[in-house]
Amino acid sequence: MHGTTQKRISCSLYDSLELWAIREKLVKIEYEEGNQVKNTSTIIKTLQTESGEEFLYTIEGEKIQLNKILRIDGESFSVSCSN
Repeated sequence: MHGTTQKRISCSLYDSLELWAIREKLVKIEYEEGNQVKNTSTIIKTLQTESGEEFLYTIEGEKIQLNKILRIDGESFSVSCSN
């Protein structure tokens, strides 16, 4: 590995993601992709970790890296969940 430090989301927001997935709640997600900010309205299907990176999967099959999420339903994501 080459010293990349992954920005982690706050534990409370991770908990919110899990609740939204369980409840199958339609949410508005704002996230970074490349040099653009994208928006989508979707239902979170699941959360997964792959090679040390955390991802959100939507019911449409879209994969969004958690550290690229800016806001969900207006709630800002921030750094600071440590295990």
